[in-house]
Amino acid sequence: MRRRAFLALPAALRAAPDPLVLGAYSSPKTFWERGGRLDEYGINAIFTGHRSIDEALLGRARKEGSRVFAEFPAWNGRDWLKQPENAASWPIDETGQRSPAQTWFQGICPTNEAFLRSRLAELEQLVTTRRVDGVWLDYLHWHAQFEDPRPGLPETCFNASCVERFRRETGVKVAGDAPRDWAADILKRRQTAWREWRCSVVVDFARRCRAVLAKHAPGMLLGNYQCAWRDDEHAGARRRVLGLDLPAMARVFDVLSPMVYHGRSGQPVGWVRRNVEWLSGRLRREAVKIWPIVQAHQAPAAEFEQAMRGGLAGRASGVMMFTLAAVAEDPEKMAVLQKLYRGLRA
Repeated sequence: MRRRAFLALPAALRAAPDPLVLGAYSSPKTFWERGGRLDEYGINAIFTGHRSIDEALLGRARKEGSRVFAEFPAWNGRDWLKQPENAASWPIDETGQRSPAQTWFQGICPTNEAFLRSRLAELEQLVTTRRVDGVWLDYLHWHAQFEDPRPGLPETCFNASCVERFRRETGVKVAGDAPRDWAADILKRRQTAWREWRCSVVVDFARRCRAVLAKHAPGMLLGNYQCAWRDDEHAGARRRVLGLDLPAMARVFDVLSPMVYHGRSGQPVGWVRRNVEWLSGRLRREAVKIWPIVQAHQAPAAEFEQAMRGGLAGRASGVMMFTLAAVAEDPEKMAVLQKLYRGLRA
C-alpha cells in the first residue's frame, strides 16, 4: 500500500503550551509615535502586512518583547489583474463573464498556475529575507467578499483552467464547450463534487505554502486569517462559496485567526464570543490553535473591550485587534488595551 508523505508540524505545536498571545494587527508606527511601548501595554505579538516589515520594525518590536508575524495576501488579485497579460486569471462566473470586483476586494482564478507560482516566489522571498516569526495567509478563498452585512457571494470559477483541473482531479465529465455551458452542467448535476473539489484547491495551495516554509524557514508558524462564519450562517456559504473546509485547513495550519469583525459584518458584539465558542467546538479534535482578530475601529471603547474578551472565549489561546492604529488614536481604547493585556499577563 502506498504511503502518503505528510509535512511534520513545527516543534512549536509539539512543545509545552505557549503563553497567551496578546497581539495587535497593523504597523505599530502610529502607536510608537504616540509614545507607546509594546511591553508597557502587554503586547507580545505584532501582525502586519509583509511589505511594511523592515529591520527597524523587527528590531524595536523584539526589543519591546514582541514577536512579529507577516500578513501575506494569498489570493488577492487586484494588482495582478491590472496587467493586460494576466487577463486569463480573472475569475469567471456562471454566465461565462468576468465576475465583477467587489467593493474593496478582487479575487483571482485560483488554478491559474502563473499567478500561484508568482505568489509562492514572493512568499519564498519574504521568509528568506525577513526574520519574522510566522506568516499569516490572508484572502485564501475563492472570489467573494464576506466582511460585509450583505456579502458578495458569486459562483466562480468556470474558466478552462478550473474546469479542466476539476475534470482531471475528480474524473467527473462536464458537458459543454464554453464556460457558461460548463457552469450550467456543474451547478445542475455536479454540485457535490464541485464543492468538494473547490475546497481541495484551497488546501492544496496552503500545503504548497507550508512546503516553502518547511524548506526555507522550518521554525516559522503558518497561520490563516479565516472567515468567521458558522456553518449555519449565509446558507453554508463559508464552505459552499468561499471553499473553506475548516477541518481540512486545521490540519495544514498551525493557527487559525477568525476575523470576527462584528461591526463590519452588521452583527452585535456578542457575535464575537458566540462564533469563537462555536469554532472551538467545531475544531475540538484538531491540534490547530485559535487566535481570533476582532474589530477595534469604529467601535466605542466599552464595545472594543467586550469584543476582545469575546475573542478569548472557548479554547482561543490568543487574540488581536484590527487595528492597533485605531486603538492608538483613541485614549480610551489605549486604556482598555493596557488594562486588559497587562491584567492577562499578571
